[in-house]
Amino acid sequence: MEPLMDSASLKDFQRGEGTYVADALERSLLLPTDMAKLENLRKQEVFLNLKRLEEAANDQSKALELECDKRLDATQTLKKFKANLLKAKEDLKEMTRARASIESGLAGTQKQAENQMRRLLETEDQLKMAKKQVTDLKKRLAEAERAKNVAEWAKDEALRAKEEAEFARTKAEISKEKADEEAFALRMAET
Repeated sequence: MEPLMDSASLKDFQRGEGTYVADALERSLLLPTDMAKLENLRKQEVFLNLKRLEEAANDQSKALELECDKRLDATQTLKKFKANLLKAKEDLKEMTRARASIESGLAGTQKQAENQMRRLLETEDQLKMAKKQVTDLKKRLAEAERAKNVAEWAKDEALRAKEEAEFARTKAEISKEKADEEAFALRMAET
């Protein structure tokens, strides 16, 4: 604030741009030029001027109350905003933790999937080898079946040959017995 001169007047005070009515009222009591004019004014004018000053003070008071209300609203809004911001920070931390957990789980799942894929490929290779072995075993079985059939045929042929040989031996024995009987009968007849 700058100092007031002796010639200062409320009407001229900062070219009518005074903002604090209370301050202006206080200064008016200290200004000699204003005091001299006030003495010369009639009581009615003083009353009207005081009335105007009171209305201006009321207007300034209302404006101040509105400003105060606005600042209170702004303060409450700021408090709510800070509370919301803290909650958002906590939510963000929780989401970050959840994301880290999910990423960790995903990495584990991917590793597990890779291991299972590797095992699947190994199993498929083993299955191919097993199928090849089954095919080889089927071929061997077919060859064994053929060999078995040949062996059974040879056995059957051997049994037939044995039967024929027994039949021939039996026939030979019968022929020998007959020949022995004829020879005996011939010897007896000669005797």
